[in-house]
Amino acid sequence: MFIFLLICLTIAALLAIAWFYSRGVIVLVASVLWAIFPFYNFWILTNCSGDCNIRIDLLLVGPILLIVSVLALVSVVRRAWRKRKVSRASND
Repeated sequence: MFIFLLICLTIAALLAIAWFYSRGVIVLVASVLWAIFPFYNFWILTNCSGDCNIRIDLLLVGPILLIVSVLALVSVVRRAWRKRKVSRASND
């Protein structure tokens, strides 16, 4: 469980750093979602009243995290590409 928490918070921290660079809203949303996810997971596991080996909620949460993370990555790459293009144009 500790490794899972560490991985999720590392991803959240990297996305937060990317947000400081790009200032994209989707990057901030992705960072917050990755920071919340391990605590939500821990809360579900501690408050489980039945069989928690099959977690249907992850069928919704997993794809949402994936989609938001990919959109954040695309946003950061596009922002970096635009800045690079502008800096090249100003150097000419």
